[in-house]
Amino acid sequence: MVNQQEKVILDAVDPWKMLALDRYLPQDIGSRMSGTEGDRKAIEWVSAHFTSLGLKTELDHFNTLSWDYRGGDLQGGRPF
Repeated sequence: MVNQQEKVILDAVDPWKMLALDRYLPQDIGSRMSGTEGDRKAIEWVSAHFTSLGLKTELDHFNTLSWDYRGGDLQGGRPF
């Protein structure tokens, strides 16, 4: 049996909107690694979208480890 909140979600599913979302998040927001600006923007967008569908949203804050990638170098030689 589907509860009221699940019914709202199922009724709101539109394949074309899903495709637009699939393009919006990576193209407009960009990388969404934990703790990044892109992550924060995605959280805000998804929360606002679910709220617009009449759903109650909650944000749970937690600590996460992250890093600052500055590049890398790999050199190879002949096989041993």
